[in-house]
Amino acid sequence: MELPSVGGQIRKNKKPALLSFYSECDKKDYPVTLMITTYLNGNLAILLQTKDKGGPDNYATITVNFPDELLPPDQAYLDTNNVPEIEQFIQDNKLGKPKHRHHISGFCAYPLYEFDLPRCLEYGVLAEPK
Repeated sequence: MELPSVGGQIRKNKKPALLSFYSECDKKDYPVTLMITTYLNGNLAILLQTKDKGGPDNYATITVNFPDELLPPDQAYLDTNNVPEIEQFIQDNKLGKPKHRHHISGFCAYPLYEFDLPRCLEYGVLAEPK
């Protein structure tokens, strides 16, 4: 995985802190962590995970990959089509900032964000791409 250095904050045994994600769909708060990985083309991929009885459960993939566009390792497009409240979540938790650029696909304009990966890792884990 080609993610940038995050200042030695990667610890495999470190338990990530929880974030609260409010879903507009079912009007409910979910305790979540982040799973940080890459798509096969090397672009950053971030998933929200909830905790299930058997361990982490993927709640939503919050980034979108456009294979024809290679991005810097700390940038990704947010999936505002499937997770409309994700921009507010990212901004409220200071996980990233908008780059004021969008990728248009279908009827959706996906915003590009630059993520603070060291901060993201406080709330998540790195995972090898599958």
